[in-house]
Amino acid sequence: MKSKIAIQLLALIFPLAFALNACGGDEEAQVESNTFTISNWQSTGQQWFAEVSYSAITQDIINRGAVLVYMQVSSGAYNQVPLTFYTNSSYSTTIEVSTYVGGLTLFWTDSDLIQPGNPGTQRAKVVVIPAGPLEEWVHQNPEELQHFKEASKALGLEK
Repeated sequence: MKSKIAIQLLALIFPLAFALNACGGDEEAQVESNTFTISNWQSTGQQWFAEVSYSAITQDIINRGAVLVYMQVSSGAYNQVPLTFYTNSSYSTTIEVSTYVGGLTLFWTDSDLIQPGNPGTQRAKVVVIPAGPLEEWVHQNPEELQHFKEASKALGLEK
C-alpha cells in the first residue's frame, strides 16, 4: 500500500518539476522591498493608524502574491506584523496591517481599547513578493493540484 502511494506521489512530483522548469523555475521572483519612516499617525479615538503609499502593491500582488510588513523594534531588528508586545502581564500593544492596491494601513491598538499615546516616528519594512513559477503552474493546472491534495490526504499529510 505504501509503495503504491509513494509511486503516486513520485508521479506527481516529476510533472511538477518539469512544469517548474518549463515556466521559468530557474528564474528568481522579483521581490521588492522598501523601508518607510512613519510619523503621520491619525487617531480614531481607540487606536492610531497610518497610511503608506507603495506602488509595488498591485492588484496581481493582492490576488496572487504576498505583502509582508515588518516594524522596527527597540533592539533595531524588524519583527513581522501583526506584532504584539507586552509592557506588563496584563497590558499589551498590537500593530496590525491592512493592504490594498497602492499601499497599506498600519493600526496601533492598546489592549484596553483606550487611545494610546501617539506612536511617534516608527520604521516599517515592506516586502512585496510576486507570484512565482510554482503559483503560475498551479494557476494554469488546477486539476494537477487536486491530484496532489489527494495524495497528501492518502499519506496522512493533510491537516
